[in-house]
Amino acid sequence: MAPQITSKYLERSKALPISVDMTMIGSYPFDNFNAARVGLEEFFTMIRPYGRRIRDLVMVFTEAEHVVLAFEWMEKLLLPSLEFLEFGLTNIVPTVTNRLSSIPNILRTLLTNSSRCLCARGFEFPEAWEPGPSISTFLLDLRISECAGLRLVDLAEILSCTPSLETLILYDCKFRDRLPWGDNVKRNTVVHLPELTKVEMQWLWPPVSILSPQSPISTPGLKHVTAAFKSDYYEDFPQSWLTDLSAANPQLSSLDVTNCVVSLETWSTALRNWHSMFSLRTNSCEIEDQILQILSPSLAARDMVLPNLQQLTLDNELKLSSSTIKAIVCERHSNAKVEGAGGNEGQGVALQELTLRGWDAARVDESDVIAIKGCVKRFNLGVFNSEMSDVLDEGSESDGQSISGQSSNPTTDDDET
Repeated sequence: MAPQITSKYLERSKALPISVDMTMIGSYPFDNFNAARVGLEEFFTMIRPYGRRIRDLVMVFTEAEHVVLAFEWMEKLLLPSLEFLEFGLTNIVPTVTNRLSSIPNILRTLLTNSSRCLCARGFEFPEAWEPGPSISTFLLDLRISECAGLRLVDLAEILSCTPSLETLILYDCKFRDRLPWGDNVKRNTVVHLPELTKVEMQWLWPPVSILSPQSPISTPGLKHVTAAFKSDYYEDFPQSWLTDLSAANPQLSSLDVTNCVVSLETWSTALRNWHSMFSLRTNSCEIEDQILQILSPSLAARDMVLPNLQQLTLDNELKLSSSTIKAIVCERHSNAKVEGAGGNEGQGVALQELTLRGWDAARVDESDVIAIKGCVKRFNLGVFNSEMSDVLDEGSESDGQSISGQSSNPTTDDDET
């Protein structure tokens, strides 16, 4: 939109909140770098009088020079109403591999703004964060994306500035640490985050145990964890990652993991800690029948594993068979807590929702599907190479969504009851 037209809109919008999105890929939409610099300066000059009304501000670039210019201008803006800030470099262009290292301690500066949500992208550590006097912000949501050179101690120091944090998202970050937390880190940096309820970790390398008994980061209110690792981490994936998470956070209510390939013993140790877990999703974790049988009441050595589990999702778990799923679902349904005539209680609660996606129809038996449907309130099944449409579509509506791309001609059948 031409600056003149944008200026008119700003003038006529009176006191309404403003959302500003300045995303530039290369010099686009300008002809060259110099034109882009002039254009940026004109843009910031135009919005500067309206800084008090800016609620959302996105400034993402693929050129470090543009980031430096934007940062200089942003420091001139008065942004008392700012709630969301996204700032930095992005690697959405394959040829862009540089990280922002020309603005020392930029992350500390960004943390001092008044926003409730900060997304910092494409920073190079340690330049982006230097130890200094403690600061405290009112940040509720912190997202660190596409950064390189992070240390665990850097993360602990950053989080120490966010005592009210509720959500932490780490995406595509490369850590320098390959070892667990050192005793010196825990001794020198203690971080208490009582309000943190949600953590997402996507494509971290190496797959460091941020949440572990050795970590100085205390998260007593953490409920939801999502973690996705790249498939080429299989050989290097640390078995302790899952057990560390469960030992440090036994209060979790939901876990969503992708490409977390660990042993039967590791799964067993971790799952036995989560007595309050309500929802579990695994995706491409190479879960086998023997691993999933941990959830079977009849095989529980003592207490049932995940006694409060009500939502189970198994995506692209190609080694599982429907007979194992059926046995577990039906057993948990039979053992659910009910007050009988004699007042006896069963063990655990019944599954309410089961989702199986990306399954080979050859490993799904029709009789198992029918049995499962009778034991859960909601059943979603997505298979490929399927000739089971009569069974899967009975009494249900298909949402038409493609579930799996495992076959060149996939067919998807979703069943919801």
